[in-house]
Amino acid sequence: MDKRFYLTDLTEIFDISKIVFYAYSKAMDLTRLKEEEFDFWQLRYINSGSVCYDLDGEHYVLEAGQLLLIPPGTHQKHVLEKSTKTPEMIVISFFCETEALWQLGKKSISVSREEKKLLYNIINLKEEVFEFISGDPDYRGIKPKSNISKSALQHLKINQERLLISLYDRLCVDEAERYRNNKLNREVQTVEAIKVFLEENILGNLTLKEISEHFSYSQSSLKDIFKRITGESIMRYYNNIKLEKAKELIRESTLTIAQIAEMLGYTTASYFSQVFKEATGVAPSQYSRKNLKE
Repeated sequence: MDKRFYLTDLTEIFDISKIVFYAYSKAMDLTRLKEEEFDFWQLRYINSGSVCYDLDGEHYVLEAGQLLLIPPGTHQKHVLEKSTKTPEMIVISFFCETEALWQLGKKSISVSREEKKLLYNIINLKEEVFEFISGDPDYRGIKPKSNISKSALQHLKINQERLLISLYDRLCVDEAERYRNNKLNREVQTVEAIKVFLEENILGNLTLKEISEHFSYSQSSLKDIFKRITGESIMRYYNNIKLEKAKELIRESTLTIAQIAEMLGYTTASYFSQVFKEATGVAPSQYSRKNLKE
């Protein structure tokens, strides 16, 4: 029987259904703007100068090269400050019902070079596609020109959705990277704390279970974290610092090998000698004689 082709559904993370308004002002007079609330999304990009916004009682400062996506239903007003220069601003208003856009809402986002190109492509297309409404008692804003090509509106839609996709992908990558870095930092701090704990208990005989319980981790999780950061197991590290301490005691103290073995938590002197020889290539007594000769 012939196999069928697998059909992949093309899902849209962003779907701009309606355009409300485009504006590009090189000297926007903020004193004319009122407190307002809309039922559509607004994208505000600052090319130069800066703008202060109050969105639902939260203060935002938008600097040159940044944009802000304001969700529908947001109570917004401009906060005029003496230091604020008259901004050069792009405003794009649109309807988009997709949930992903809410992850970008109310964030001051620095725009990349490619995203800035997309913004200006959108504004240039807007000039070709739309005209301002005048003399109409029912409508205000902009409407498509009568002589535009059949594909003009789709070009505009695609460019605007490309911009949103770029912002979304970049911010998701940034957040994922931040999460990985934060997780790594936490793990490094945990490993350093484990090392301190092992040093403090070098004269004891800690088990992996006791170490894990002290740090409130499962044994497997703690083993994985320590190995990932240091490249060696916890118990190997613990044994290595014990052996380094044993060498120090052999060189610098008058304790017998049996006393050192007992102090470091080894069950018997013979077991300590076995472990010591496997690690250093010589028995503790030979190591002692060698250091006496030196």
